Amino acid sequence: MTGRYRWIALSNTTLGTLLGPGVLGALPPGQAAQITGRAFFPQLISGPFRHGMVVVLAFAAAMCLVAAVASWLRGGHFVHEEGRAQLSRAA
Repeated sequence: MTGRYRWIALSNTTLGTLLGPGVLGALPPGQAAQITGRAFFPQLISGPFRHGMVVVLAFAAAMCLVAAVASWLRGGHFVHEEGRAQLSRAA
């Protein structure tokens, strides 16, 4: 089952369970069918989910750029004193 259809299948049972028979019974049958139908929940969640993904990915790209600039500003390869002593003994 693909991700899209899994969400659709979950929306039918999840919204019906969350709202319960008291809420669904108080709604007109057309509205109750629309809320528990296959299109309502995916349409409801897709906009905020997409916005959240854009924000998170933009933040991750910005952090990668900050890390790249920090690495570039750091300079050349750093060699610890212990490593330098080992290199001089080996030569």
